[in-house]
Amino acid sequence: MRLKIKQVVGGGETFAVDVEGGHATVADLKAAVLQALVERGETAPGVRLIYKGQVLKDLQTVESYGEVSR
Repeated sequence: MRLKIKQVVGGGETFAVDVEGGHATVADLKAAVLQALVERGETAPGVRLIYKGQVLKDLQTVESYGEVSR
């Protein structure tokens, strides 16, 4: 599954990350975001993902938060 991520800090750029199908957890998505940042030459001390005003919990699947834009 390919997801668009908007970076709030650092200029608000948007980039895409790929995670495995319907079983990907938020922790998997965070790891993919950190990897994408490293590949872009950026660093981040941590990642907090927010979707529809809700902070996503690491153990939940991405799809458990409902329909996500791809």
